[in-house]
Amino acid sequence: MHQVRFQSDQTIANILIDERLNKTMLTKFFRVIGRIYTVSPTEGEKFYLRILLNHVRGATSFLNLMTIGGVLQPTFKEAAEQQGLLEEDDSIRQCLLEAFTIRMPSALRRLFVTILVYCEPVGVRTLWDEFYPFMIEDYAFSSNLRCNVIVNRLLRDLNTLLVQFNKNIKDFDLPQMTTKVVSAMPRYIEDELSIGGTGKTYLYHALLANMRGLGYIVLATSTFGIAATILPSGRTTHSRFKIPLSTDSSSTCSISKQANLAKLIQQAKTIIWDELTMAHRYAFEALDRTFRDIIDVDLTFGGKTMIFEGDFQQVLPVIPKGKKLELIQASVVKALF
Repeated sequence: MHQVRFQSDQTIANILIDERLNKTMLTKFFRVIGRIYTVSPTEGEKFYLRILLNHVRGATSFLNLMTIGGVLQPTFKEAAEQQGLLEEDDSIRQCLLEAFTIRMPSALRRLFVTILVYCEPVGVRTLWDEFYPFMIEDYAFSSNLRCNVIVNRLLRDLNTLLVQFNKNIKDFDLPQMTTKVVSAMPRYIEDELSIGGTGKTYLYHALLANMRGLGYIVLATSTFGIAATILPSGRTTHSRFKIPLSTDSSSTCSISKQANLAKLIQQAKTIIWDELTMAHRYAFEALDRTFRDIIDVDLTFGGKTMIFEGDFQQVLPVIPKGKKLELIQASVVKALF
């Protein structure tokens, strides 16, 4: 999958042995110290790859990471098991330890249920005994309230979350907004679910689970990376659609009509753009121009169903030393669609 540039008079044999062409930004990762992004346990192999990268020193390639004692393991999970990194659910415990220091109790409860559903931990009771006190910190209770009452409330809440997970995966009853998207008429979907804490993340998970379960291709993106990791198979919008980091009024995305990405966009049923308020209006205009060209339909975004989400009470596009009017002019509300 490497992109290689060469002169027409070069021979294939010389190209293949050129060490400079064997190095890419991805493979160079194994030669430098870099940042490893957070990965949810629901991501499966990506999660176990992150565990290996955090613990195995001097790795030179992905195959090297998967080779334990001279034997190539079939998956990153089995490689992590052979390294002893998954014994007694240690990786899951580390995930919960990291989460309870930065997450609210409600988010910790959801993570605990996610681990039960996707990670199949062995010592569930051990994890419960250690972390249930952190999952009830937002419960209002007095000193004379019995401990078992609080625990029973926590168990009920966890059971409710488990039911929601099962509905997402199996036979979730599509809410009205989901029905609008699945009905396949290209349009914008607007709703009051824009302010933080109103259940957008849960709604997106429901949308993605159902539409993908029906066989549709849905691309989930966000303006910045942390929000993208929350969405199932999420990517940053700039990474997914090759939007230039520096845009102007005539910018377009670096996607050719013959590229595989162009074919993916043509086949996509819906596209989600989370945290859109942080992006400059030129990014939306560039994507609009690119979609019209790729899909060959002279409609807004090539007629694709776009789901935009953002809270205008939060961060607007950053304009160095910009005044209020400049911030407003850079906002998506001023985009020319």
